Amino acid sequence: MWMFGASWDSSYIWPCTQVRRMQIALYLVREPMNYIRHMVLTEARRVAPQVEAAVEEYKKTHEKRKKEREEHKETQSTSPRTT
Repeated sequence: MWMFGASWDSSYIWPCTQVRRMQIALYLVREPMNYIRHMVLTEARRVAPQVEAAVEEYKKTHEKRKKEREEHKETQSTSPRTT
């Protein structure tokens, strides 16, 4: 007759419950990560056009400033220095 606390029972059931516990733990870790990843990617797709526009605007102003700096250097180098 078999009893719940029999030796074969504890050695057989315990690994199964241990595996099940690991599966539950992985689910509890993985699902919030999937949700966070989904929300981050959704937000990134939503703001992507704004970010691209800001990058283009920065590139334009950067080029403009670079040209102004070069022109300023040229005028400084051509003008005689007074010491």
